[in-house]
Amino acid sequence: MMCALTIYQDLLSETTLWDGSTAVYKIPYYKQKPLLLHHIQDCHENGQVEVSAVELIETSDFCYIVTASNNSQNIIFWQSNENGYNITDSIMDIPIHNGEGVRCMAVNNVMDKLAIGLDGNSKPLLLDIHIGKYLMTADSTRNSKQAIRDIGWHNNNTIMYVTHSGMLHLMDTRTNDFVFNVKDPFLSTLYCIKSDNKNAIVVGSSEYSRCVLFDARNCTKHVQIYFTQTRPSPVYCLDFDSTRLLTAVDRGISALNFNINTFNVQARDYSHVFQS
Repeated sequence: MMCALTIYQDLLSETTLWDGSTAVYKIPYYKQKPLLLHHIQDCHENGQVEVSAVELIETSDFCYIVTASNNSQNIIFWQSNENGYNITDSIMDIPIHNGEGVRCMAVNNVMDKLAIGLDGNSKPLLLDIHIGKYLMTADSTRNSKQAIRDIGWHNNNTIMYVTHSGMLHLMDTRTNDFVFNVKDPFLSTLYCIKSDNKNAIVVGSSEYSRCVLFDARNCTKHVQIYFTQTRPSPVYCLDFDSTRLLTAVDRGISALNFNINTFNVQARDYSHVFQS
């Protein structure tokens, strides 16, 4: 039974399963059945814990599948198998020292650095993929009440992430300094984050099906708030471009269109009309 799903622009999806395994699919066409490429059974703790995060690291020289769990103290690299989809042997096992487990991961566009969001810490780790060594640790910020809910790359030098305490951070990996800090306007937990890799950053909150748009050039206030449906729900993941905002919420997917002619369509405000 599926508990998490990630879909990439190159039509590869990664799925983490409740039985402690991981599957990687290729989607040739959205109306066709996905093709299973790789399956890894018993990823962590002999399959006794769920896999909470998966990353596919693919270059011309290698293809790794990286798995992690918020109930396990290690990150495991698996080598893709050209002779069959079942992968049984790991090639690298990297311990986690600064948190209680891993909640999320993200690889940069160059495919040489892995940003790691922890349970039990408000600061991420940064791993050099080629040598398997940490470039940034989080010894001084360990706190069992904290967690990084989602993490990504704003550009090749800047990590962006959101926390259980409702903070949005941008960190420059060259100096390990924060370049952007802002709190959710409703002081809610933030669940997910996406960027256009320029100035726009959208986060999804834990309540009211609400997303918030920020400008990376201005950390004093948010730009706009979007209530994506009338039913209250967390926003579990999102994606956006200049024309629409897509969100995964309880029991469905919501879509907001930005390219509507306001002279012909009446604007509707859902912020005070939530259903129970």
